[in-house]
Formats: sequence, C-alpha cells, structure tokens
Amino acid sequence: MASSSSKACTTIDFEGTDCGDYRIHKLIGKGTFGRVYVATNNKAKLRGGDTFTPTSLAIKCINLGAANYNSTQKRWLDREINILNDPDLKKHPNIVRYVEYFTHENFLCIVMDYYEGGNLYAYIRKRKSIQESAFMEYLDQLSNGLEFLHSKSILHRDVKTKNVLLTAQNDLKLADFGVARKVEEIDLKLTKLVGTPNCMSPEVLNRETYDFKTDIWSLGCVCFEMGCGEYAFLGSSRSAITKKVTSKQLPDFDRLQYSGPIKNMIRKMLEFKPADRPSASEVKTFVSEQKPKTSFDVSNISQQMTKSSLHDSGIVTSERRRSQRTSESCEESAGMSLGSTLSENTGLQRQSANMQAKIVKMIGDHKATKKLERIMRFFNKNPTDYPGLEEKVKDVVGVGLHNKILPFVFALKGMEEGIKRIPGQADDEDDMFSTAHETADNT
Repeated sequence: MASSSSKACTTIDFEGTDCGDYRIHKLIGKGTFGRVYVATNNKAKLRGGDTFTPTSLAIKCINLGAANYNSTQKRWLDREINILNDPDLKKHPNIVRYVEYFTHENFLCIVMDYYEGGNLYAYIRKRKSIQESAFMEYLDQLSNGLEFLHSKSILHRDVKTKNVLLTAQNDLKLADFGVARKVEEIDLKLTKLVGTPNCMSPEVLNRETYDFKTDIWSLGCVCFEMGCGEYAFLGSSRSAITKKVTSKQLPDFDRLQYSGPIKNMIRKMLEFKPADRPSASEVKTFVSEQKPKTSFDVSNISQQMTKSSLHDSGIVTSERRRSQRTSESCEESAGMSLGSTLSENTGLQRQSANMQAKIVKMIGDHKATKKLERIMRFFNKNPTDYPGLEEKVKDVVGVGLHNKILPFVFALKGMEEGIKRIPGQADDEDDMFSTAHETADNT
C-alpha cells in the first residue's frame, strides 16, 4: 500500500501520522520490535452523516529493520499472521479479531480490533482481585478460547493476563499470537523456551517436551492472579522462578476467596505432571457444572407482577431501594407517555418501563436501546422459545453480560405478557417499547 505519511517513518513514533489507509492516534503498548497504536481507517465510509466516527482499530507496527530483528523473529511473525488469518479464528468471540496486514516503509503493520477495556492485568491491579461470579464468567470465556485453539492444533504458548483483552462489555479476548505455534497431533515434540517466566509450565522451564497442557498451566496462573491480584509464582529472575516451580512449590491457595471446588480446579491446572492437568474442554465443562442454573416460569412471573409490586416479587430489591429517586423519575416519565391508556394496569406498565430502563443501563453502550428493542421483538414474536431467547440475549449483548441480564429479560417478558392479558390493552410491541425508550433516555 502506498504511504501518505506526513513524517518519514525512520523512527517508530507514528502518532499523528498516516500509515497506509490508517490514521495513527494514541500509543497503547510497546515491545522489543514495535509499538501498538489506536488507529482509524481513513477510507471508512461515513454512515449516518458527518457525525460518524470510524471504528477504532489497533495497529501493531513492527520494525523489520531493527538491528536485532533476525530470522527467528521473522518466522514467528509469519506464524502469527498465518494463525490470525484463519477465518474461523476471526469469528470466535474470545479471540482477538485480525483485520489485515501490510508493509509500510521498514515496518510490518498488523491491524486488529481495538478493545476499550484494556488488558486483564491492569483490570486486576485496579480491583486487587476478581469476584467469584465474574471469575467464573471469565474462566468460561478463557477456556472457551483455549478449547477452540487446541481443537485447531494451535498452542498459544504465552497465556497471561497481559495477553487477555477486555471489550467495553467486559468480554475477554485472547491476544498476542507472537509465539503461538500450530502443530499436528503426531508432532508434539516442542522444547523451545518461549513465553513469560511467571506463567511458564515446569516442562517448558526444564526444556522438556511439552504439548497443549502447557497452556493449561498458564491458565492456572492467570486464575490465581485473578483471585489475589499477584502472580502465582514470583521471583527476581527466571532462574528463581524455575527453582520454585520445578521444586513443586505451589502458591498459597488460602489467599483465594473462592469456593472449594474452584480452588481445587486451579490446583489441578497447576499439577506438576501435564497428564494430571485437565484439558481446556474439561475446564469448560467444570464451569458449566458450577454455574447456577437459571430456570424461570415466565407465566408465574407475570402473574406475580399483576398481583404485587416489583419490590415484593423479589426480582429487584436493594438495587431498587438504592435508586428510588431514579425509579420515581422513570415512573413519572412512563406515566406521561402512557397517558389516558393507564387504568388499574398502570403499576405493571410502569414496572415494565422501569425494567426496560434498567436493562438499557446494564447494557451501558450507545446502542443499548436498540439492543433491547431487538430482544423484545424476539420474545414478542417467539413467546415460547426460551432457549432461543437465551441465545438471542447472548448474541445481542455478548457472553460477558448475558448471564447478568438474562434474569431481568425473563422478568420483563413476564411483565409484558401480563400486560397483554389485561383486557383492552394495546398489543403493539412498538408502542410498548417507545415507553421504555423514553424512560431510558431519562435515566
């Protein structure tokens, strides 16, 4: 691609310049051979008028002319591009999405999606630790990503919190495939010492043959770090860490504020012998078995809603009390919107409007109202398809939010069905949603 840069790219400081079709903005990361920036595509078509802002992307600019850039680095880079270019990887919800690559002057530029949440390392350090419910959601996503990679015969080889990115909705994405390796089942004879010492498995540190279970050890290190905010294996040097790991000095699991089964699973991931560790699929199965099963009888919910207040039904308790003023404001707005159509059914309709406003706030992005509209259209058109509704919610709001939002969606569905059963009430889903739209805008 031709360059339109206003600066000669003899240095790696690209901020404020153009590289290929991309405008380089803020620096967000550095490495030995390059830097990562936020960028936008100059050729992105405007949608919706002049106010459209092109989608932010991440662009990794690697200096191919660096003095210490050698054939090994080039080989790794070629592997990274080949792996990221796999069309199946591009579609996976827990793997960073690759866009394209191009050369610009002496630099190779790899373009990927940009994720506003930063990396998991910074997220943990800011919060000190991850609560158990969020931890289980994150473990579900990480094991899902690793299961997929391993099914494609890909070893990541550098699973760590700095290589896990978060979206604005707190969905996780495995990133940085710089040392990843695609292998065949018949050729699992890797001994190369690659990765980050704090998360390296015993077999890697000992330069022994390793396989997919080395990623599981690293996942166990990530899990421990989520639980207490520090590396599982600390040391002033790689040799110090190697000594600790190879002498089987496990971290203090009592520091983890998680339930017994979760601690036991993390221990299994950190088993010294690779064969004793679970596979990514087994970790994923463990998460699904531990998650509380959500089961709703929508007809019962709607009956409860017609007989009692949302507070009394127990669906929203302390949250509603904390936001009483906001709720009253929402009720007033909803009442104005419904006007003369309100009768003895006013309370249920207000509760529905408030619930819709709450879900919009929980989704929390600029398309939240539209996302809720898509969900409501689905359950109005498919009143008995509960599995389909769960999948629809997951598709619309993402894996990270869907478990949190699903109970409120089921409750909302029950309210809407209760409203429809009141004689003389409107059955137009668009009219119902317009109330929620106005209410959400006022919260």
